[in-house]
Amino acid sequence: MVSTFSETYDGHDNARLMLKNYPILSIAMLAINDLPVNQATSTFGPGYTFRNRAVDLMGGAIFYRGLSNIAITYTAGLDPIPMDLQMACLEWLKVAYNDNRDRDPSVVSQRAGDTEQKFQAGGVVTILPGETAPMPASVFAVLSQYRNTLPV
Repeated sequence: MVSTFSETYDGHDNARLMLKNYPILSIAMLAINDLPVNQATSTFGPGYTFRNRAVDLMGGAIFYRGLSNIAITYTAGLDPIPMDLQMACLEWLKVAYNDNRDRDPSVVSQRAGDTEQKFQAGGVVTILPGETAPMPASVFAVLSQYRNTLPV
């Protein structure tokens, strides 16, 4: 889903700024210490460029050190939603739909003697307080590729 974000960041005296949301589709406004920065018009000219989740300043400029001194408004997201992500959500929905009180769909094997149960890999996500839908391992594998992580 594509959304617009207005955020502030601390400058760290380098030419690259990593944004929280990605992939970046466009930048509406970028300012450092309340001074506007325009998009670069050439490879080595002044201004900024962006790709995926990073904004780079060109021409030797840097994001000056400071607390909340960088303001940016940008659009980011996936459009259209990738097919593997759509299919993973449908698969998880199927598991939740087929879930019943008698059988846990995350159980992959059971043994009667000594009552052993083996569960598939993955996690559990809370849908409503007290209710859960087991996450199939295949869904977890797809979703983990899209996890929004940013080093601190």
